Formats: sequence, C-alpha cells, structure tokens
Amino acid sequence: MEADSTVKTDQVIRRLDVVAYRPAAEMAVIIDVNVVADQPGELMNSHARKCRKYDAPEMLTLLSNRVE
Repeated sequence: MEADSTVKTDQVIRRLDVVAYRPAAEMAVIIDVNVVADQPGELMNSHARKCRKYDAPEMLTLLSNRVE
C-alpha cells in the first residue's frame, strides 16, 4: 500500500489518497473516500464521478507500473 501518490494528467495534478496493489495478482485499487448526502441515487452518482475522475491514461500507467 502506498500513500499520497501524485499523478499529473493533461488537466490537473491528482493526489491519490491510497493505492493498494498486489503485484502477484496484477491488481491495483485506488482508495478515495467520499462522504455523500443521504439522497436516493447519490451513492451511485458519486461512484460514477470518481470512476470518471481516475479514468485517465496517466492513472492507468501509474497502476500498471506498480503491478508488473
């Protein structure tokens, strides 16, 4: 597990809270905690926004380099 990874994308610099990875399993997970309002559908909307936020080639490169 690694804390405070920084990735520069075309748009912004992202500071990742935690990146957990398991090299033998070729798997990595970005952990980004978010508190959302207790409204119907807000949890799924928040999750979708987080997925879009980290769906950048630079993020995929960061993660793939860690699990090789």
